[in-house]
Amino acid sequence: MQSSMISKAITLLSLIGQAKRPLTFSELVKQSALSKSTVHRILNILMDEGMVQHHAGMKVYLLGHRAFDILKQAYGGYDLQSLSVDGMIALQKATGRNVSISVADGDYAVVLRAFDASDDFGGHSRPGLREPLHVCAAGKALVAHLPPPLFDAKFEKYDFFSRSPHTITSLDAFRDDLEHARARGYATSNREEYDYICGIAAPIFNYVGEVIASINIWGTVEETSLAQLETHADELIEVTQQITGLIGGGKTPPDAPSALTHHRA
Repeated sequence: MQSSMISKAITLLSLIGQAKRPLTFSELVKQSALSKSTVHRILNILMDEGMVQHHAGMKVYLLGHRAFDILKQAYGGYDLQSLSVDGMIALQKATGRNVSISVADGDYAVVLRAFDASDDFGGHSRPGLREPLHVCAAGKALVAHLPPPLFDAKFEKYDFFSRSPHTITSLDAFRDDLEHARARGYATSNREEYDYICGIAAPIFNYVGEVIASINIWGTVEETSLAQLETHADELIEVTQQITGLIGGGKTPPDAPSALTHHRA
């Protein structure tokens, strides 16, 4: 009996949390397929516990403050590096290339942790390494899903300076590149950061659909090529999706606006 009540409570919480607009009592009864008395009883319990709140004016139900507190506390307590280690090691073994996890800091992608290839070039992606967002796959993956206002504020006066002969040096070209990155699910950099390096990177999303980190696979063009790295794109995306799932994250819905679909001035 207790198990059944918990299951019904979870059903109602899920309906309230996933609804695109707040639901009325009648809508909750209809969508849950539970009796009116059961829905009424469970809603009262959830409201007493702060998990659900009732908006009297609109006559609808929304998640309560305690539900958000639990979510924020859980998310804030995660050690992203620890959760990423197994997947990063698996990618390094599968590809034989360098694998790193990065976060955004101002106009830079900053390496948090790295597992290097066995060749002599290993060690380049040391923790703390900072690279401009526009030149590296890690940086592109970090900003490809920014909402238009944030993207514009960040990049309209950004210095797209040339790091190599292959660096993207204009805002329009950068937008086009990010549009391809979003469609594929991963970003690329082909000798744009340095003339001898190529890489691919995929994003990790938090619980509100924001990109909080990216995992990058890269190597020197003497050891690999962009085409060879892209054969491991599915493995990379699988790892980032697993990490996203572990922290309760999720990608922004496909119909949500992004920097990539924003109208160019």
